[in-house]
Amino acid sequence: MIRSGAVNDFMSFANVTQKNTFKNANNRLLDLILSNVECQLFREDDPLVGVDEHHPPLLIDVVLNTADRKHSKFEGCGLRGWNFRRANFNLLYSMLAGVDWSFLEAYTDAEAACDAFYGILNSVLQR
Repeated sequence: MIRSGAVNDFMSFANVTQKNTFKNANNRLLDLILSNVECQLFREDDPLVGVDEHHPPLLIDVVLNTADRKHSKFEGCGLRGWNFRRANFNLLYSMLAGVDWSFLEAYTDAEAACDAFYGILNSVLQR
């Protein structure tokens, strides 16, 4: 249970709830997963980087219903995206499969590993 008044105030203000139920090696919840949509959490058996016993690797499964949305909140704000309706998925899958992802195992910092992962992903999508 979260005891901090400021965190509880924020959660109430943002209309989110704590979703993490997995405790670390010290039987504590250190990682907050706050959401206002339903999600499922699983322990990740094959993490991208080494495991920190205080922050166990988690997999978060979120299903968003976007069928009712007529307009993207990013529409008209100058952000560019990709048109996946015109994508060559066979080529995309082949390019992603051709990446040697083993370099991610050398990272000890999840944030740096995530940045490296997205760097490769973006470079593949730019082609």
